[in-house]
Amino acid sequence: MNKLQDKAMELVKKYGLTDEEIEKEKQEQIKIKTDYTRNNTMYEQNLLNYFNVTEDIMDENGKPLAQIRYPSYKDITDFVPKEIMSYVKNNKPIPEELQEKYSDNVFKMMENLIVSPKHDAEWWKSQPRITEFVKLFNDKYQEIVERVIGEAINFPIAPTGKQ
Repeated sequence: MNKLQDKAMELVKKYGLTDEEIEKEKQEQIKIKTDYTRNNTMYEQNLLNYFNVTEDIMDENGKPLAQIRYPSYKDITDFVPKEIMSYVKNNKPIPEELQEKYSDNVFKMMENLIVSPKHDAEWWKSQPRITEFVKLFNDKYQEIVERVIGEAINFPIAPTGKQ
């Protein structure tokens, strides 16, 4: 016998387990491990499904034009660059040099958040009537962010469900 088997035999003698009890314990451990693995796989898939929620961007006639995914926290914080945030918070006009520097930011966000049709920022930027679509995109984005932030703020954190 090797050291591991000796240790196992020592524990068996110490706790007085029969071969049947040892086998039953092993089967229970295998079931626990299998259930844990199955549950983790299910949780992972559920989480991916949760994070891949999309909504349609609609035109003024209710026709779907594109699908936008829910933004991540990083997407939300990147939407308005840090350099511009103080102007936005204080409702001050953004200097022209900053406007130019970040003029393509909305197209990068569209590239990142629009899942269908999928195009890069340059494609979005080059489209006719894009300013009208940018407004629809911004409106839908703002609607989603307000809803998500509202849900996060109202999320019950106390064990009793109180907020």
